[in-house]
Amino acid sequence: MLLNCVFVGLGGAAGSICRYLLGLLPLKPASGFPAITLCINIAGAFALGLIGALAGKYAKLNPQLLLFLRAAASPPSLPFPWRRQV
Repeated sequence: MLLNCVFVGLGGAAGSICRYLLGLLPLKPASGFPAITLCINIAGAFALGLIGALAGKYAKLNPQLLLFLRAAASPPSLPFPWRRQV
C-alpha cells in the first residue's frame, strides 16, 4: 500500500512538472482565454483514456506502472478519476 502511494506521488510530481513547463509556453491570446490550460487538460484526459485502454488490452502490465502513468496523465481538473479502478 505504501509503495502504491510512492508511485502515485512520483507520477503526480512528473505530471505536475510537465504541466508547469507546458504552461510556460509563450502562447497568451489577447482575449485572455486560457488556451494552454484547455489543451493540457484535453491532452491529459486523452492520455488517461489511452492508458486505460492499454491496461485493458494488456492485462499483464505492472500495477505500479499503471498507477504512475495514471497519476502523471491526470489533468488537474480530474483529481483522481482512476481511483476506483485500482
